[in-house]
Amino acid sequence: VISFWELRKYRKLRTIQSHNSKITSFACGNGTNLLSASTDGFIKLWDLETAKLVNTFQGHTSEVTSVSCDERQLLITSTSVDCTIKLWDTRSGKNFRTLFGNKAPVLCAKMRSNGRDNILASGSSNGQVKIWDMHMPLCITTHQMPSSSPVHDVDFDWEKKRMIAATGDGYFNVYDSEYWEITHHVPVHVGGCVSGLVCTPQGIVTCSS
Repeated sequence: VISFWELRKYRKLRTIQSHNSKITSFACGNGTNLLSASTDGFIKLWDLETAKLVNTFQGHTSEVTSVSCDERQLLITSTSVDCTIKLWDTRSGKNFRTLFGNKAPVLCAKMRSNGRDNILASGSSNGQVKIWDMHMPLCITTHQMPSSSPVHDVDFDWEKKRMIAATGDGYFNVYDSEYWEITHHVPVHVGGCVSGLVCTPQGIVTCSS
């Protein structure tokens, strides 16, 4: 289920039956829409004001592990246990591109544009980070985590020209966005798992499990 809350008074507004299985990921669009992904293999787009289903995206052959949208809210990126990354048109609901090449379940992917480059970063359960040039589209580099720990999340910080990956061994790795080399290997929750991260203008926010 999905529950909608009003945070000023911490009041639950409504609860809806959304998927037939566990929800694995959320992404909030432009403030009016919500994306949800599930182990049932579906991605759903919801209207936040009415909590009504706007569209359903179907195409993965196994559970969906993550979902995200671009800055303009026109493009959805999803990853799956089926080892693929899919790109969807928000308006039509159509899958217009599928990225292959991963030999393990893909756990996360995010795409960012800095006005010149259109780059997608992905992480998989076998400890690989892949960088994709979406103009071609091709995988331009692959990095293997030394410990082969799963890569649970990725994000970009274009202002400081870097990309950050969260790993299952309690670290996050920082990559420069010119040569895509690791510049820092930062211990965050050693002995635990960095399960998510967000880059903000103020720094990097991580979470662990």
